[in-house]
Amino acid sequence: MKFGAIFTNNNSKSTGETLYLVFFRIAIALFLIAHISAIYADFDYLFGSGSLIPNQVTNFYLGSYDMSLLRWSQYFGWDIDFTFQLTLLLFILFVLFLLVGLFTQPSAFLLLVLHISIVKTNTFFNYGMDYFASICLFLLCFLPSNVSFSLDAILFHKKIDGLRARLDFPIIRKYMGIFMCIAYFFSGFDKLLGYNWRNGESIWKTFTLPYSNLDFNLQLEWLADYPWVMIGMGWFVILQEIFYFLINHKPLRRFWLIGIVCMHLGIALILNLYFFSAIMIILNLTTYYDFEGKLKGFQTFGKSSELKPQS
Repeated sequence: MKFGAIFTNNNSKSTGETLYLVFFRIAIALFLIAHISAIYADFDYLFGSGSLIPNQVTNFYLGSYDMSLLRWSQYFGWDIDFTFQLTLLLFILFVLFLLVGLFTQPSAFLLLVLHISIVKTNTFFNYGMDYFASICLFLLCFLPSNVSFSLDAILFHKKIDGLRARLDFPIIRKYMGIFMCIAYFFSGFDKLLGYNWRNGESIWKTFTLPYSNLDFNLQLEWLADYPWVMIGMGWFVILQEIFYFLINHKPLRRFWLIGIVCMHLGIALILNLYFFSAIMIILNLTTYYDFEGKLKGFQTFGKSSELKPQS
């Protein structure tokens, strides 16, 4: 598969082929809106002048070329709180641009810069979700997610139509699948190297650590009498991640996708990592959910309804 194979001379591209990109753009925009809304009340405690860990301390751990709100404020000579408010305003503005597909790729790039600046301001509060959010914004800088259901497709329809005709959207999706397979493989391989996942210890800690299982307070202590359950769950996670590439085998795709989505729903339920689970589910659905098949099903249903005689 050559990179140049992304481009093709096929001029008849169905909307169904581009739905996964539309879903990705809109889902990530809604995800960012939800996340910024969730942390807004604590934003100053995390990144502002009243940060629990002073910005001057976290700045010490950054590389020379890393971006942060503190460094932007120092560069322009602005107050840190003004920089924080301006960053938040611009972030919301460009998220809305991304949502409606207006200047999509430039908006994604500026969002990426703002997101990295916010995340790097206090790295002690970062976790996997922040890095995957940056990865998604990076992908949206290049993916043609504005070819359908966007203001760009209306305002720049000639350019978008030409782009739609030249791109091979299924191959773009395969490249996204390669990224997902690599990410899951190394995640599973890292778990395999240690003994904690193989003997069920990590699963037990997940259920019993004081900061886990707070929202639903599920009573899971009875699992201590059945260690084989936790060992089985640990191996299930390891094998599902290492052999994630098997999702590319069509007969297994539906079952593997359901399994991986259920795993992330479990992470949300037990660890209360809702945003991490959400962004991983978005990535999995973007890469492997059959949007085109569902669209054809709705179209067929609509045509059959129109053909029914009116009583």
